[in-house]
Amino acid sequence: METLRAILSTALILATVVVLIMLVYYLQPGLWLRARMAGLPMKYRHLVRMRWQQVPLRQVVDAAIRLHRKEMPYSWQQLQDHALKGGSLENVVNGLIAAREKGLNLSFEKAAEADLQGIDLNRLIAKAKPGRTEDHQSS
Repeated sequence: METLRAILSTALILATVVVLIMLVYYLQPGLWLRARMAGLPMKYRHLVRMRWQQVPLRQVVDAAIRLHRKEMPYSWQQLQDHALKGGSLENVVNGLIAAREKGLNLSFEKAAEADLQGIDLNRLIAKAKPGRTEDHQSS
């Protein structure tokens, strides 16, 4: 009886450890904590929902953190949709930040559209004249 109890206790402890490891790997609470520490208004269930939708979590959260720190408008849905379409959030965010710093008016939608067409937004914005709206078709 004692042997059975010891085996069951050990099995329960091992199962708990395996479940915790899977949760940490699958749901990445460290990523959520990093987002919260950066001041993002993100609920953990939002991270879980993104994981279920197979959204690349790190890309989306990193993009949101960078945009939030620069006080630039964005929506989680825009970031997720662009990532799911196979776009480069890094290119879009870099382009948005560069455009703002150069005084250009570039919306997330235009930046995402240009990115999906394979346009390097940093290169395009480097060529642009300051203070104007850039038409991404002119590359």
